[in-house]
Amino acid sequence: GVPIAAIVTKSAVSENELFAYCRSILGAHAPHGLMFVSKLPRNAMGKVLKNELSRLFLQERAKRQSDNQQ
Repeated sequence: GVPIAAIVTKSAVSENELFAYCRSILGAHAPHGLMFVSKLPRNAMGKVLKNELSRLFLQERAKRQSDNQQ
């Protein structure tokens, strides 16, 4: 799959700034997509629910595609 990153920030940062930072640190391994979230979905044990993040990313991508078509 294509690497993506879910980002929780405490301050305002642009998507372009994050992509540039990731590319400078990770090079070819930098994520191809970023998604800003207010908090990461977690289970009762505190583990991140990766399936839920994936579902949220697909919803966000579908929303962006429909917005671009209008």
